Amino acid sequence: QNCSTCHRVETFCLSCHQKSGIANTGGVRGPAHTGQPLWLLQHGQAARQGLTACTACHQQRDCLRCHSDLGLHVNPHGPNFNPEAMGSRNKQMCMVCHVTDPLIKK
Repeated sequence: QNCSTCHRVETFCLSCHQKSGIANTGGVRGPAHTGQPLWLLQHGQAARQGLTACTACHQQRDCLRCHSDLGLHVNPHGPNFNPEAMGSRNKQMCMVCHVTDPLIKK
């Protein structure tokens, strides 16, 4: 079970993390968070290098707020992205965002 189902990560986890010295007092941040002003625009490389670290705190819905047809339409794929290669390795990953709708043939 996921702790964040019942507990707010920002408050529940933070108090213990601060007591143990593994979180700063400014909020819950993983090692990939640099605090740089452009972090929101540059987090893709960190996600590609270690998505597991991201998913320790973030859930799929956090990504989909921006990276989906229902969100802000921000394309998460870099300029050299090869959809055929990714699809052949893990089609399920593609289907998270690129769902085929039989009603609209999309």
